[in-house]
Amino acid sequence: MTPLPTLAGHTISAAVKPLLKQSFRPGRCVAVVAAAFAVALVVVVAPARAQSGVTTGGAAGLTSSGTSSFSSGQSLSATSSTAQTATSTTTGVTSSGGAVDASGLLGLKEPAAGPQLLTLQDAVRIAVESAPDSRIATERVIQQGAALRRSWALLLPSLSVSGAYAHTCTGGGKGVDCGDRTTSIVDKDTVAQQALLFDSLADIIGIAADTATDPQTAADFRNQQIALRGAADDFKNADTTPVVVQPASQLSGQLTFTLPLLNPRAYPALLNAYDGVDASRLARDQALQTLVFAVVRTYHAAITAERLRDASQRQVTLTTTQRDNVKARVDAATQPMLALKRAELELLRARQALSQTTSAADNALGVLGALLGKTERFTLQAPGPVDPVDAADVEDLVVSALKDRPEVRTQRTVLTITERTQLDAWMQFLPTVALSASARVTSFTQGFVRDPVTGVLTISASLPLYDGGIRYAALDESASKISEERVRLRQVEDRVAAQVRGNVREVTVRQDNLALSQQSLEVAREAQLQAQALFDAGVGTALDVSETNFAVFIAETEALRAELDSAQARLGLRWALGEPLAP
Repeated sequence: MTPLPTLAGHTISAAVKPLLKQSFRPGRCVAVVAAAFAVALVVVVAPARAQSGVTTGGAAGLTSSGTSSFSSGQSLSATSSTAQTATSTTTGVTSSGGAVDASGLLGLKEPAAGPQLLTLQDAVRIAVESAPDSRIATERVIQQGAALRRSWALLLPSLSVSGAYAHTCTGGGKGVDCGDRTTSIVDKDTVAQQALLFDSLADIIGIAADTATDPQTAADFRNQQIALRGAADDFKNADTTPVVVQPASQLSGQLTFTLPLLNPRAYPALLNAYDGVDASRLARDQALQTLVFAVVRTYHAAITAERLRDASQRQVTLTTTQRDNVKARVDAATQPMLALKRAELELLRARQALSQTTSAADNALGVLGALLGKTERFTLQAPGPVDPVDAADVEDLVVSALKDRPEVRTQRTVLTITERTQLDAWMQFLPTVALSASARVTSFTQGFVRDPVTGVLTISASLPLYDGGIRYAALDESASKISEERVRLRQVEDRVAAQVRGNVREVTVRQDNLALSQQSLEVAREAQLQAQALFDAGVGTALDVSETNFAVFIAETEALRAELDSAQARLGLRWALGEPLAP
């Protein structure tokens, strides 16, 4: 092992050196400030690209299925855009000395009445109720409900009413005529001549009756005379008014009722619409789960950033006390001036670390505020530990994840919808039958038809005989899409299973690392107490105290980071299993 650093004339005491070697390595000195700053900044708030990309296959498959009742391009994208934004703005540590991109620096304004407490439960509730991702997902469920109503319209009857008013004018060489267009069926003069003729015949028959000697013959002549007089009167009373062929003004209305008796393609479309509603709800659940995952992880990271700031503050206090003690001994000529310079250098480094960790804590708080839509500063309350997942076998967890993960359930729904496209293709070979009834009302009752209401009842049927091969192409296309979605489902299931196994392994590794970090912190604190005791007794050196104080700071920083990693690993496993993340 590399020897511990010493100053000329000030070696580390033999009593302190073994403990110090267990808790501190000199190679960590160079990067301790950058490490503390990085721990506070690198907040992985969402499994956006590494984990949540499972559903892209399902979304694409549903879009390609050709089902008009469900638009997956809008409702199955479960990766939270807010979470992605938070990821890009918080993972801002670069390799060039810890510089942070300007877009990753976020801040909150000071409230007039002082900051309010925001618990983890409050943060999750605000995200679910008010976050843009949550509201967008809810609106897409409503939109899919509207698509379901449109699908029902293919099977339900329809009733419509219409009305019209028409005014007709004709024009030509004699000007414009806006009157009724009429025609005469019987000429008036002809009717008068016919009446005169029958009257004349009646007169002649009357004379014959008067001159007849046989009473029976006279009676017959009288009857013929009466008949001729009646016929003449009919001609005289005949209506010779012209018939209106086309009125100048006409008001009409129509009531139409249509009932589809057989519409085969409507049935698979209706079933797909119901499954589309379920898929949109699953997509909403997936978006909410990703959003809650982002909020919970960010909240834990912000708490860790504040604890790192507190650790830096304690380090400043320790190095200030040590500087004062060393100064007193330098003034008493028991320590060289070099010891004081070292103590002042340690104090400056501690203050630098405090400044950076304070800034990192403020930025982490700003990221959480951006996720929740808050603009004013608030305070946090340390959440309880993340409960471990109870399971005896990893494969049992895989089975549970395949049952509960929203993206797996969504992809299965997509496969069901796609399979119905084949049924829809077969339905194109069947006939369609519809019943139609209409009633027409018109104000024109002066023509040949005197009734104002006319009704028509129609039953129509259509059977496609040849369409150029479209139906057979639809069968081939649906079979190919079904195969594609089955491959996508298998891909999703394999990825989810791999995620579960990887997160189970990660939990074990992070838990072991946490235990080792806590042991290192205990050893470092023991070394610090012993070094301080020896220094106070005049046996130890100032270097002992400085190095053990620094070792405690490093060990505490690493323990905090390990604690955050362990909590994040447990959260990641819960996410991989599709379990609730909120406390």
